[in-house]
Amino acid sequence: MKCLLESPARAVFAFFLLVTATASCGRDGADPVRVEGGGLVVEARLDPVVPRTGENLLELLVLDAGGRPVPDAHVEVKVIMPAMGAMAQMGGPARVRPLGEGRYEATFGLDMDGSYRIDVSVHAASSSLSAEGSLMTGRSGFSLTARRAPPPRSSSHAPTGEGAADAAAHDPHGGHAGHTRAPEEAPAPTDAGGGFAGEVFVDPGRRQRTGIRIAPVRLEPFEVTIRAVGLVEYDRGAIQDIAPRVGGTVGSVRVPAPGNPVRAGDLLFTLYSPELLAAQREYLTALGSGRSDAVATAARGRLRLWGMSGADIDHVAQTGVPLEYVPFRSPVSGVVIEKNVVDGSGTSANERLFRIAAVDRVWIEAELYEADLALVRPGDAAEIALVYLPGERFEGTVSLVNPFLDGETRTARARIELANRDGILLPGMYATVWLRRDLGRRIVVPASAVLYAGDRRFVFVDAGEGRLRPRAITTGHRDGERLEVLSGLDAGEAIVVSGNYLIASESRLGTALEQW
Repeated sequence: MKCLLESPARAVFAFFLLVTATASCGRDGADPVRVEGGGLVVEARLDPVVPRTGENLLELLVLDAGGRPVPDAHVEVKVIMPAMGAMAQMGGPARVRPLGEGRYEATFGLDMDGSYRIDVSVHAASSSLSAEGSLMTGRSGFSLTARRAPPPRSSSHAPTGEGAADAAAHDPHGGHAGHTRAPEEAPAPTDAGGGFAGEVFVDPGRRQRTGIRIAPVRLEPFEVTIRAVGLVEYDRGAIQDIAPRVGGTVGSVRVPAPGNPVRAGDLLFTLYSPELLAAQREYLTALGSGRSDAVATAARGRLRLWGMSGADIDHVAQTGVPLEYVPFRSPVSGVVIEKNVVDGSGTSANERLFRIAAVDRVWIEAELYEADLALVRPGDAAEIALVYLPGERFEGTVSLVNPFLDGETRTARARIELANRDGILLPGMYATVWLRRDLGRRIVVPASAVLYAGDRRFVFVDAGEGRLRPRAITTGHRDGERLEVLSGLDAGEAIVVSGNYLIASESRLGTALEQW
């Protein structure tokens, strides 16, 4: 069965990552990106297509020069915002997880709005590829090109004057040239009377010119959405093995190969067995001797136990002739996924000859990160989508969350059961799973309001009279563009939700953070 499913699954995922030969920041972000070099090809796309602060995914497909997936590559991804003014460099290595079939998933966080540099390195056997590019929050897509050794040039060719300014303005990796503001438009730090470390005074006119926006902290209904990657599998509770309890010689086999559908009662094969033949004769003798019904019933029960159907036993009783080759029929409807017998095969007792799986229901095994495990419980509803069926959604139910983690991936599997209408869900297909948990009413802020300094989070609180003051907070889960606040803020307080990174760059934030 694997050989039937592997090629379509690979083709489907290749379509999912269909790419253009080159990409630039100005192109449509919905198109994936393809880079080649060093005997490797990397196809990549962002999820979400428009990068945002918080967690983002870079999905990679690594192929060799012949277009074959490379499942054992060493992949490194870095997403960095270079240092800017008083702001230290942000970002760093992404968390890369292999998914099989040459697919890799890099998870990275963007601490604040702005431009970021992307570095991708892939090493496999004697081949390697290095690429670089950039992305910007709020703008669709990203760029990624194979890195080449720079041509030698002397210092006499270095741009000066207007040329240097033009080069800086078009730097693809600096990411901030296009955002340079005139000195008179940047927020200016002041002592603000109280001298609070990191406090900034910004008058209303300057707030408007620099795009600084204030909004209240809210207490709102909060729902967490968990996205996971899953694999369609057979319902293991509905798999039936055909293994006769007696040995013998197979007569004819009616199922050509794995993959054939069967219905309950369909003939699978016939079997000659001396034990079955002797048991039939014993049954006929008990019927004809006039002995008690208990003897005949026991003989009939033995035939049923050894695999004869009730209809075949009745036929023997009516004709008085035992069957040399006893028919063995499918006990369930489904698909043959394993066949270990041909015409004339010799078999021993309890040897598995066929395996049949029901396909009216399937499982999806979804991989959950440690941080998400507390949010998923048996009985939760799940929404499932497949790449090859765009726009289609399937509803399932979580039946089990494994109570242990995989030692390599550090994930736990959640089993989702769902109906397989028309048999369109095939085992081996990749699926995207969404699970939702309602957490009730929580204190929330826009994700754009939160800035990051190492493992700390902070916001700028409107202290009144034009004063903006940094405050440390503790955040919890994310719901789309909202973040749960566990401590540090109360509902109704006013905070900066846009333009805060400009304030941070101009404030004495380093000193303030040391005092917290």
